[in-house]
Amino acid sequence: MTTTTTSLVRVDQTCPSTKLDRSRGDPMLGKGKSSGRPTIWCWMLIKPDVQELSLLRLHLCLNTSLFRCDEHTLFSNVSVRSLMGALPGASLMQEVVLQQSLETVYGGPWKTSLNTDLFIAIWRDIFRRRLHLRQEWSVKLDADTVFIPDRLTPILSHIGPPAKRNAELYMNSCSWCVVKLIGPIEIFSRAALKQLDESMNRCEKEVDYHDVSEDVFLERCFALLKIPPVNADKQDKLLLPTWRVRNHEVKHCSKGWAAIHPFKDPKLLLRCFELSFGVPS
Repeated sequence: MTTTTTSLVRVDQTCPSTKLDRSRGDPMLGKGKSSGRPTIWCWMLIKPDVQELSLLRLHLCLNTSLFRCDEHTLFSNVSVRSLMGALPGASLMQEVVLQQSLETVYGGPWKTSLNTDLFIAIWRDIFRRRLHLRQEWSVKLDADTVFIPDRLTPILSHIGPPAKRNAELYMNSCSWCVVKLIGPIEIFSRAALKQLDESMNRCEKEVDYHDVSEDVFLERCFALLKIPPVNADKQDKLLLPTWRVRNHEVKHCSKGWAAIHPFKDPKLLLRCFELSFGVPS
């Protein structure tokens, strides 16, 4: 049964104090197609709990993360747009309300959320709505990821001209990690997702995912479908991840990364965005 907003946490309807201007200039917005830069549709799954709603509120207040992509969609089993109320930009949020539980169990070799079945259902919803066709690239994000879209589009451009970067491929989120496609940021070409749409049934049947999370499932699925990954150029800073901590070190936030994960404390998430844009404390 779908959770209703009446039983949910109340979201603070004020934005935090910061010198980071919500209306700051962003060269990517509205210029992707005309300038020849890759265009991106970003999406995020939000559980209606204190943790994720607090992070979403901050992203909305700062007008950053997925809200700076060419298009975006939020997925939840409640109307997060309603929960954000009168916050700036809330009325423009694009959302899909899922008719299912978002609860998952934890386990497997990495003691992580075994959420593959949940995400398969979400991908099927995306395919049914044709959302994956709206832009050249689709980017799945976690709420506790600091993400700056302006820094991703040049990385995608470095793959090559449109004919090359629009082939069936996806990006390794972390080329030096054991699992290279990881949940904080997942990046797929339109052609790769077209093939995933056509082949999801095959991957469900032939890929062993009983004890792994959705990112490992996708990595194994793409290997089965012979869809190759690409790495960011050596000079590019795509994702700086760390594990087994709630928050990354903010000292890395001023070093030009497109994405850093995790920041579960909203105050530290805010400070990381401020440092990313050179805003003094």
